[in-house]
Amino acid sequence: TDDCGGMLRAFALSRAARLGAGCAAAGLAASQTECLGADARRISESCDAVGVDKSPSTGPRPLMEQLTNPPPFGSGASRFDMSTYGGRALHFLNVLGDPTTLWTSAAELEAHRDLLRRHAKGEKTGATDAELWRADKVVTATTRGETGEMVPAPFRFSFFAYANLVICAGLLRPDASLASAAFFQWLNQSYNAGVNWCNRSSGEGDIQSLATAYVA
Repeated sequence: TDDCGGMLRAFALSRAARLGAGCAAAGLAASQTECLGADARRISESCDAVGVDKSPSTGPRPLMEQLTNPPPFGSGASRFDMSTYGGRALHFLNVLGDPTTLWTSAAELEAHRDLLRRHAKGEKTGATDAELWRADKVVTATTRGETGEMVPAPFRFSFFAYANLVICAGLLRPDASLASAAFFQWLNQSYNAGVNWCNRSSGEGDIQSLATAYVA
């Protein structure tokens, strides 16, 4: 569809140029607009036939603009351009890499949830788009999607990278003793198990199966 759209637009430009030159050469200035208008209608109908978006293409938003100028809030959407690598990187850094979400209290979380609920109902909240995006980020980063249960701060993904700085430093020590290597291996596996459990997408889960797998 994109290739077809580009071909149609190129054809429209060349066709309009030829019509304009022909009308001017013939001294038909009064009918030039009519000529071009008829041609534009034919191009528009061709675009409709193949499902081409005729609106002007703005291209991907610059990364700095995405950071400083949030778009209108949309529930379930991302404030960043997910069609580009840079936009996707900013999305995950924003939701999962922001340490400020670690000290969100239960009361603050409920306030953010209430704001999003009232906005979804169409109520006038007085909140800006930036405040709505912030509320959405906090809820996403601190809760489990399936149940809405609040994830303990040490097991949130916004803490995962920082915790692994310590764990990896211990694992990579060049002069580590056997006891030190064993401890950091145990800490690494235990922490990963805790993160996966606290952020699981299913319901309650089977504690006995988890304990058996952990010990094994």
